[in-house]
Amino acid sequence: MGVEPSVSGPLSIISGAQTGVGRGAMDAALDAGIPCGGWVPPGREAEDGRIPDRYPVQEMTTGRYRQRTKANVLDCDGTVLIYFGSLHGGTELTLQFCLRNKKGIRNGV
Repeated sequence: MGVEPSVSGPLSIISGAQTGVGRGAMDAALDAGIPCGGWVPPGREAEDGRIPDRYPVQEMTTGRYRQRTKANVLDCDGTVLIYFGSLHGGTELTLQFCLRNKKGIRNGV
């Protein structure tokens, strides 16, 4: 993977800075002064183009979305999944990585 993201503190946000909830969480963290960071694919690749420089993320030297997702799950103490209906795509993959790496799952409303 490379150098680990330097995010520490009682609360920090780890995200791949993709569109939607991940980027929204980073926006909120930056606005509130909460430490944030995470892994992103080479070239800061995102669904909507290049991830803006405003986001303090670490580019992976190799890999794509799958590797990025796994690295971010491994660097977290907990993961929040927000979805409607059934799981699919990256959200489902994130859950699989959480389960495989015993990252703890708590069912909620």
